[in-house]
Amino acid sequence: MEYPKAVMKMGELVKMGFPRSFLDEAYRERGQDFAQKGPKSNSPIFFDTERFEKWRIRKLTNENQAMQRGGF
Repeated sequence: MEYPKAVMKMGELVKMGFPRSFLDEAYRERGQDFAQKGPKSNSPIFFDTERFEKWRIRKLTNENQAMQRGGF
């Protein structure tokens, strides 16, 4: 997938069609290295789009493999 910028706010990704719940899940995942929030409590969450895309593809691949094995 192509992203218009290397670093994007969560709101920009929502406008591209990503569900907010999916982005929240990505941000909250333990050990992720692609999303961070500024120092203030009301700061936006920024995503490194290259790393986010790699995570997204890996997540989809894992889900597809689990479905093929009958894990779902």
